[in-house]
Amino acid sequence: MDEATQQARAEAVKTVAPHLELQVLSVDRPELRLPFYSHLMPLGEHAPALAGWTLVYEQERVHLTHPAHPQSLLQPGQSLELEGVHLTLLDLRQPPLALLSGMDGRSWQLYQQRYQVGRRGRRLNHIELNEPTVSRQHASLIPGEADFSLLCESGSSATLVNDLSLGPGEQRRLAHGDIIRFGETSFRYINHAEGQGAGTVFGLKTLGTFELQLNGKACAHEGASAKTRWLIGLLGARWGQPVAVEWIIGQFWPDASTSRARKNLGVALKQWRECLGLEEEAFTDFVLRSRTQLRLNPAVCGSHDFCDVKELVAEGVTSVGALDRLLELYQGGFLPDCYEDWAMVERDSLEHAVVDCLTRAVAYFGELGDLASARRGVTAVAQLAPSQQAGVAHFMEAALAAAAPAEAVSVFRELEARLKADELEPEVELMKLFYRAQGGL
Repeated sequence: MDEATQQARAEAVKTVAPHLELQVLSVDRPELRLPFYSHLMPLGEHAPALAGWTLVYEQERVHLTHPAHPQSLLQPGQSLELEGVHLTLLDLRQPPLALLSGMDGRSWQLYQQRYQVGRRGRRLNHIELNEPTVSRQHASLIPGEADFSLLCESGSSATLVNDLSLGPGEQRRLAHGDIIRFGETSFRYINHAEGQGAGTVFGLKTLGTFELQLNGKACAHEGASAKTRWLIGLLGARWGQPVAVEWIIGQFWPDASTSRARKNLGVALKQWRECLGLEEEAFTDFVLRSRTQLRLNPAVCGSHDFCDVKELVAEGVTSVGALDRLLELYQGGFLPDCYEDWAMVERDSLEHAVVDCLTRAVAYFGELGDLASARRGVTAVAQLAPSQQAGVAHFMEAALAAAAPAEAVSVFRELEARLKADELEPEVELMKLFYRAQGGL
């Protein structure tokens, strides 16, 4: 899980706006991601400095109110400061606004939220750069309506945008293509909206299906061979990271000579280009190619369901909005028609990660008393791992704690039927929970 994130544990069991969260950043406290558990949310309960402020959700609109201040409207993506606390309203349905692409190959997709940048230290940073020339509280990226601004927070280490040095407290709006330096670490800022105008934003779906997108529009791929689709999936799974050409041809054409395999690779890339409808020159900037490696240009990387799911499960599902998004994105295994070893490893690894994440989510929602969300998690786990018992145990414990033994019995019976089909039996601890539920204890 991202160390800079600490989720709020609201007492309510149901969110009123599952796609919205409030990001709360304080100088002396970890980040808070607050789901909309009620139409009226007193912010002082979660951030003491905001005592008296109330978040109001009404008819798809969010307002901030205080007895001594006028009411103000808060738009998704808008960031403001109250009582020394930075607030940003997040819409979990929105794709990333921009990309921070490092010259060393590291990159971060930037969603419409505030990002803290710095070296590991007392402040937990979203973008952690453990370099000696980077300060522990170096800078922040502040979202605008369609872009970001860079706020310099360090007086001892350099912060530059192109050739302009920023002083502490100085803020500069970023433009597509800007070079940013934190100490001696350099990044290029890629604004997806501006890149889209140039026809360079690539989208990909590989979970249970295969779909290519350019600037949000699906591209026909019927003329592409299976290996072309798999090559796209492979580079998409690396999402801007380089892949060795020798490794690719060894996996895709192991029985061909090196010269023949390289020709086959050229044909696959040509088919990919034709699917996208790009000219050769444009495709050269799309897939960065050398004699030794291939990679997607990080500047064109928009969204890939595979990468989005990996990011979600790494952070953990601790809001209804995140659960909705995970279940929406994970529509099946990675490249389901590819049985090459590398693809099966990626597919199995992601499926196991999703199952583990959903199991933890069942426990999390169960502790909150949100049995409906916990039940959704149990159902999703059952579809992926029918004989898995940990999620069922978490749910049964939560149902018993919520005085809902019938719910516990129902989930147990469903598991029992699945286990019986595989000639398996429930674990002893699960049987104990069942007897408690059956006895109404």
